[in-house]
Amino acid sequence: MFINSKNKFKVMPAKTSEVTRIRLKHKGKIHLKNFYVMMHEWLIHEGWASRDDKNFPEIFSGRNDAAGGGSEIWWFWRPKKRMNSFFEWQMDINGHVLTLRDIEEIKDGKKFKTNFGDVEIWIKVKLVLDPDDKWANHPFLKNFLGVYIKRMRKKDISNHQKGLLKEAYRFQDAMKSFMGLITANKEIEHQGRFFPEGGIGE
Repeated sequence: MFINSKNKFKVMPAKTSEVTRIRLKHKGKIHLKNFYVMMHEWLIHEGWASRDDKNFPEIFSGRNDAAGGGSEIWWFWRPKKRMNSFFEWQMDINGHVLTLRDIEEIKDGKKFKTNFGDVEIWIKVKLVLDPDDKWANHPFLKNFLGVYIKRMRKKDISNHQKGLLKEAYRFQDAMKSFMGLITANKEIEHQGRFFPEGGIGE
């Protein structure tokens, strides 16, 4: 929630609501580079990010190669999808990999290089209202923001929450499909020949 600057006792409705949280965990064979690329391409294709690397919302990436073998990798992404001037969809994506090592896999009689490790993905999915604070900072409109959110945009907010939830689950199914995990959605988000299960193969 936030407070009207003129009346500190007037509590306004929250502008940011958490729609859902997603956690994926996978231990086993996975081509990490292709998995990273798949996530990257999915977000670009669905309008969450630009293909321009300078504008891609990666706020941190790091790698630590352990002396005893295996690597630890982190990456943090903060993609946003502006729906209109009042609604913005956001995802906080944190990826973490432990004990990553290179291995070889035989598939269809061919030898491929891939990886083995513990992969974990955390995603917090949020709906943000008035992302540029045009209403919140306006000397007149800010006095009606609470009513506007609670009454006039109530149905729109519900529809955006449902749409965002559906899109988040599509992203989850895309990652699950890549990892070879069972998905709850009947319509699995297939990645086509560029991203076969595990990222291994043609």
